[in-house]
Amino acid sequence: MEYSFDCSQLVAVRRSSGSLAPSEACRILSEVWDGEVKYEDQIDSAKVNYLRRYNGPSLELFEFVDKEFIGEFEDWHDANHVPRRVEQFEDCIKKFMRCGYGVETVFIINTPTESQSRVHRTASNSLLGALYAMSLFYTDEGAGCEVLIVNLKKCGDIQKDT
Repeated sequence: MEYSFDCSQLVAVRRSSGSLAPSEACRILSEVWDGEVKYEDQIDSAKVNYLRRYNGPSLELFEFVDKEFIGEFEDWHDANHVPRRVEQFEDCIKKFMRCGYGVETVFIINTPTESQSRVHRTASNSLLGALYAMSLFYTDEGAGCEVLIVNLKKCGDIQKDT
């Protein structure tokens, strides 16, 4: 199946009773991201439908718009020297949690695919460690994946930093 999108960063969240309204969360996160952040009702329906197969309808989606973001992974040679833009993305996830959202899953999509061998699911102890799987220089399990799915409920560094 062909999809009409690529190079996308999306986050699936569960909103708590005291969390900010999505429009306010988008405004705040756009400042940290230094770019556009969209709530689910503004995200292309092809992306929403594609991601529903991985996280179900009960979670809300936000998209961090930056068609050049995937290029950061092409230049990320060393896991210990994180590109600034990738650090900004991690900062956004932490800010999201401080805004009262339970961030459950991060999706980094180079090219959407039906092939499960090209989709890498992980729950690394570190969000940055998990994101490094998209680097062209990453050689462990999941290397060369087209879609990265990070389960944040199991990423200890993000949970304790909020």
